[in-house]
Amino acid sequence: MTKPSVPLLFATAAVLSLSVFDTRGGDKPAAALPDPPAAAAAPAPVVDPAVVAPDTKALGRATTNAVPAKPAAAVGAAPDLVGLLLAAPGLKSDEVLGSVARDLVSKVAVLGTSLAAQPAAKERLDRALTALAGGREVAALDLLAKVWQARLTPEQARVAMQVKDLATAYAVQRNFGLIQGARDDVAQVVLGLRQGEVATVVPAVQKMLDSGKLTEPQRELLTDLADRSAPGFKQVSETLTQGLKSPKESGR
Repeated sequence: MTKPSVPLLFATAAVLSLSVFDTRGGDKPAAALPDPPAAAAAPAPVVDPAVVAPDTKALGRATTNAVPAKPAAAVGAAPDLVGLLLAAPGLKSDEVLGSVARDLVSKVAVLGTSLAAQPAAKERLDRALTALAGGREVAALDLLAKVWQARLTPEQARVAMQVKDLATAYAVQRNFGLIQGARDDVAQVVLGLRQGEVATVVPAVQKMLDSGKLTEPQRELLTDLADRSAPGFKQVSETLTQGLKSPKESGR
């Protein structure tokens, strides 16, 4: 067998060295490795349609339970008390009566709020306003007097007195404000009651009773109203009236 020559051995060694160098990242770039196989796409999960689409009815029930509904009393509008007091024909055209009604309703609101913890007194107050609006003035003032039977604080008592005086002023203006020849006296009575000066009211009421311009039912109503504003007025007025009649009767 013929031995390889030395030059051939060196050439073979050089080729082997170059092959090793190429596989270790020499100047000649290595052949690109094939991309790994793509991962298989995961199957789409099965979704329950009931979960995707929310139950609107259930949500509505949950919302209702979470937020308590307002009571009907809070939602409803408060009655127009001024409108009730001026509901009868012709009353809205009376500017004085409208002014008195607004003052009265304002004071009633203050007193009613303070009576929140005294339902019996509050109920009488409400009934009094209903009676007054319905033309039952004497019954209204009797109910207002019963409000005093409750244990009122000094501030409540002060406002209750204002309510009573304004209710009386309203009744006087409503029933006597248009009587010819009595308007000045009516104005004095109403002004005195609105200012809480009962002492100025009594002489004007007595003058109206003595004027002869009132019918007998009007005299009785005015006397009852004055007596509830100034207790004892009715007895004094009847005594004065009898005293004025006696000389005339004795001269017959």
